Amino acid sequence: MTAERPDSNQHPGYPVTWPIFVRLLSVWLIALVVCIPGTVAYAEPWVAPGDRRLRLDIELLTDAGLLNIPITTWPLSWGDLSEALTLAAKQTKLSPALTLAVQRLQHRARREVNWGIPQSEYTLALADNPLVQRGFRDSSRGNGELNAAWSYLGERFSARIEVALVANPDDERNVTMDGSYVGMAIGNTTVSLGFQDKWWGPGLESTLALSTNARPIPGVLVKRNYSNPFEHPWLRWIGPWTASFFIGEMESDRVVADARFIGGRIAFRPLPSLELGLTRTAQWGGQGRDDSLDSFFDLLLGRDNVGDGGITAANEPGNQMAGYDWRWRVIRGRFPVVFYGQLIGEDEAGGFPSRFLGQLGVTMTAPVAEYGASVRTHVEFSDTTCQFYEASKLFDCAYQHPSYPSGYRFRGRSIGHSTDNDSRQIALGASFVSETGRYYSATLRIAELNRGSMPANIPDPAHSLTSVPADFWAIDISHERPFYGGDVTLGVGYSKMEFAQGAPDRSEPRLILEWKNSF
Repeated sequence: MTAERPDSNQHPGYPVTWPIFVRLLSVWLIALVVCIPGTVAYAEPWVAPGDRRLRLDIELLTDAGLLNIPITTWPLSWGDLSEALTLAAKQTKLSPALTLAVQRLQHRARREVNWGIPQSEYTLALADNPLVQRGFRDSSRGNGELNAAWSYLGERFSARIEVALVANPDDERNVTMDGSYVGMAIGNTTVSLGFQDKWWGPGLESTLALSTNARPIPGVLVKRNYSNPFEHPWLRWIGPWTASFFIGEMESDRVVADARFIGGRIAFRPLPSLELGLTRTAQWGGQGRDDSLDSFFDLLLGRDNVGDGGITAANEPGNQMAGYDWRWRVIRGRFPVVFYGQLIGEDEAGGFPSRFLGQLGVTMTAPVAEYGASVRTHVEFSDTTCQFYEASKLFDCAYQHPSYPSGYRFRGRSIGHSTDNDSRQIALGASFVSETGRYYSATLRIAELNRGSMPANIPDPAHSLTSVPADFWAIDISHERPFYGGDVTLGVGYSKMEFAQGAPDRSEPRLILEWKNSF
C-alpha cells in the first residue's frame, strides 16, 4: 500500500549540526523566561497523545465546563491537568458520568506524577495488517511490537527511555526509541530533547499540520507547563493559554538530507466554551541549502516566496505551512455539542496563510442510563487539496515543494494528515465508556486518495499511501479494558482500496491485540 520513495538511500547521512539548535533555543528561552509570567513549575511529565480513553474523559469534562485549560496541543502537561482536576473535584452535584471521569483522571495523575520514584512500562502488541493511516491511537507500526520504557520525575529534571522491537515495520526500522526524552524545567517552561509525538489540532481522526501519523522527528521541544492567564488587564481576555516550539532534524535518506523541521503553536481559551489555535511549521535548511541565521530570519518573517525581494529557487529559505483551528462548544447541558475545524495554508499572500487545506468536525456526547456511562459520536470531514473550497482546486500543491522534493513527510509517512496530499475523507465514529471504565469504539472512514494524479494520468510515487488515485474505505472496531494489572486492547477491522488505472483492488482484514502494564 505504501509506495517506495524515489529519493530513498541517495545520501549516506551527515552529522547533526547542533550549534544552530543551541542558538535558536537560547533565543526562545530568553523570550519565555523574561517575557512570560507564570508560576514556577517543576518538570511535569507529559500526557502523550495516543490514549483515546483518556482524551475522551478530558474532553467530557471540558465540554461540561469543569476544565478550562487548552486541550488541543499534545503532549499536554500533567501539572496543568492535575491543577484543573483539583478544582473540578470540588464541584458539587456532578452527574455520575462526570464524577467517574474525574476519578479516573485523578487516579491516572497520581500514578503518573510519582516524584522521585522510577517507573517502568511494558507493551506487547500483535497486529495483522495494521492500518497505515494512523490516527490518534498509539497503535503498532508493524506486525508485532515489544516495548519497554523507564521513566523518572524529579523536582527539576525528568526522563523517559523507551525502546521498541518492531516486527515487519513499513519503514524497515526494527528498533526505535520513539517516546524517549530528557527534560528540564525553567520557570514555567519545560525544555526537552528526544523523540516525542505531537498532535496539534482538535481533529479526532488526524490533523493537517502535525499529527502522529509519521514517527516523531527527533529534536528539542519547548513548552509552557501551566496555562495561567496573563495578569495584565490588556491581555487577560486571552484566557488560559499555552505555547509550544519545536525544532528537529529530518532523516538523511531524502533528496535534501538532514533538513530541519520547525514548528510553533499557541492555543488559548478566550471563552470557557471556545479554544483557538495558531500553528506554523516549516522545513528549513538541510544538505546543500542555506542554514544561516539570516536565512532563518527570512523564513521567520515570511520572506521566502520565489520572486519576492530577490528570493530565487536557490536561496529560498524553506517550505512553510500555517493556519488556524478552533474547538467550540455550541450546545452545553446534558447533550453537549462541539464544532471544531482547522484551516492550514500551503502558501502566503499579504502576510497571511492562503491556499488552505481544511478539516471540519462535530461531536455530541450523551449519558447512558444513570450509572455513569457515556457515549460520544463524531463526524469529521477533511480535504488535503489546496483551495479545497473552490471549483479551481490546486492539485500537487499540499505537502509538496520544489525545494524539498521528498515533501512534507518523515520516514515515508505524511507529517500532517494521514491521507497525505490531494485526498478527501469523511469519517463517522462512536466511542462508549462504561461505568467501570471499559472503552468501546467503532469508526468508518471513506476516502478518495491522491486525486491529483488523475488529471495528468501521471503516478505520484512520493505519495505515502498510493501512487495513483484510489477509493478507500475502512471500518474498525475495538475494545479496551483492565486486564491482569494492565490494559488489554482487542481490535478488528477491514479495509479496501480500489485503484484507478487498472491496478488490482486491495482488501485487508485486520486484527490487533495489545497488552500494556506499568509498575
